[in-house]
Amino acid sequence: MRDSNTMKRTLFKIGLFGVLITFCYAFAILVPYQGKNQNSLYANLDKMARLRSIETPRLILIGGSNVSFGLNSEQIQKETGCEVINLGLHAGVGLNFMIKQVIDELRANDLVILCPEYQQLTTMFYGSDELLTMTCDVDPSLKSKLSKKQVSKLINEMPSYVGRKYFQWAGHYLPQRKKANSLLYTRQQFNKYGDAVAHHDMKRKKVKPKPISDIPNKDYLNVIENYRRQILEKNAHIAFSYPAHQYSSFSASGAFIEGLEKEIDNIFTPQEIINSPSSEAFADSLFFDTPYHLTLAGKTLRTEQFIANLKEHLALGGKN
Repeated sequence: MRDSNTMKRTLFKIGLFGVLITFCYAFAILVPYQGKNQNSLYANLDKMARLRSIETPRLILIGGSNVSFGLNSEQIQKETGCEVINLGLHAGVGLNFMIKQVIDELRANDLVILCPEYQQLTTMFYGSDELLTMTCDVDPSLKSKLSKKQVSKLINEMPSYVGRKYFQWAGHYLPQRKKANSLLYTRQQFNKYGDAVAHHDMKRKKVKPKPISDIPNKDYLNVIENYRRQILEKNAHIAFSYPAHQYSSFSASGAFIEGLEKEIDNIFTPQEIINSPSSEAFADSLFFDTPYHLTLAGKTLRTEQFIANLKEHLALGGKN
């Protein structure tokens, strides 16, 4: 009898713990964070508002933070005459989501330039816990953009998201110390074009090389090919750009990049590919804090190169 009562108490405690965990998860997912300390993902609201407010011709930059940290959109706009919207955000939002949220907003004669981080073509194609932040906190209406495959994958990201969410709530009510780099990785770090600019006057960190050992995922590349067709069916235009990448990381990722280049050549026409992986590998000294985040000097150099490539693409009929 005693063993039976002990077992019942144990089962009751396990059940109670399960209910508590379920409640904590449900609360974190269903209650959006509305604090003032908004991270950089909330800038998606501003970037998409700019996209909707501007008339064609529009040049729409899609990709991870290599896009937001690595290009001067105002300069590109002056040189091309196209209104530029830099939609670059955290790679963890996932390339699939980034393209999907733009498809419905496209108009004839828009030019979409895909410039994903390399990991967005492997492990981050369908997003990580940052995508949960985007669809649960930044704009819950975006849940409708998630496919069944994404939802299935995001279940594995929930512990990380939930933990970060409660930490964020706790930080909202605790005294905050003013930091010198307080704008970095916040909604306020972007200018009106969508470029990250808060780091321009900050000291760069030493960035260790991060080799990519994965192989390009053909299923993901097939999805990109399908998106290309959808964009063209809307009488819009598309181009592909390789990301700015730290040279030492690029050099250590040769097999991956060689394989990817072959796959990209099979998806896009030569006129639609505006650069090469090697042309986007910049000196380590030009990176701010990751193998994809350029300093101001690096951004200036890359923008000049990007504009030259883009003008060549337009001259070849990449956009009528």
